[in-house]
Amino acid sequence: MMGIILIMGVSMVRKPAVAGQFYPSSPKTLLSMVKQFVDGVQVEVNGEIKAIIVPHAGYPYSGPTAGYAFRAIKGRDYSTVILIGGSHRAYFEGIAVYPEGEWETPLGTVEVDEELAQKIIDYDPSIQPMIEPHLPEHSLEVELPFLQYVLEDFRIVPVLLGRQDERNVNILTQAIYSAIKDRDDVLLLASSDLYHGYSYTEAKKTDERVNELVIAQDASGLMEFDEVMEGRGACAACGAGAIAVVLKVCKLLGCEPPELLHLTTSADVVGGKREGEYVVGYGAWVITCQDPE
Repeated sequence: MMGIILIMGVSMVRKPAVAGQFYPSSPKTLLSMVKQFVDGVQVEVNGEIKAIIVPHAGYPYSGPTAGYAFRAIKGRDYSTVILIGGSHRAYFEGIAVYPEGEWETPLGTVEVDEELAQKIIDYDPSIQPMIEPHLPEHSLEVELPFLQYVLEDFRIVPVLLGRQDERNVNILTQAIYSAIKDRDDVLLLASSDLYHGYSYTEAKKTDERVNELVIAQDASGLMEFDEVMEGRGACAACGAGAIAVVLKVCKLLGCEPPELLHLTTSADVVGGKREGEYVVGYGAWVITCQDPE
């Protein structure tokens, strides 16, 4: 199976799919870039961070924004990170959880939390242990080098939404909530870029509206807004469903409203503000919660 190595027929290692494309394949160059993005910003967040929302474009574009959220969690203690994204390259109806093994990046390997993954899988038949959708997908992979730099001794549960619709969002919300509601050692990560389209002016307005909806914890409103933008031939957030899941889980956990750390666009980073040029938006948020009683 392409992208996976079987070790003694038991352990699966997912190989990087976009190293050398979205981020450097050289460990030294990659580490230097991640350090620059994370350590080059100052962030102060009070409270226990339960979730972050981060972009997933090529590092030169979205890395500076992602660095804000990863700076906020640097040195904090999490046993597992649940990464949630939308599938960009594989089409399927339900929810795909990568069930076991390890994920490799140029900075090393990260183990999958098989027990927590199985708890999420067991919640509903729509949630399946599926490897194939994860193999070419970039949205979760690009977050790992950041996590490897800012955290120690953590595991992951990679989750992809096939259809980012209300049904899948609600199912995954309840599955994750039931699995982590009594734990304070799990971090949620929603991976999503924001506006996609050909207007810088529209990009800024759209991203501001997304920020309003995120801060209001309005998961349904966010998904509805994304549908409206799709009807206009654009996109409000390619991972709207992933963001919605994190917002809903954190609301069930009694968390504080999300805090915006940074908001920008590809045009602000590398140029392209003229109408008709393609623009993508990027945002970084954190969500804090109180420890469970």
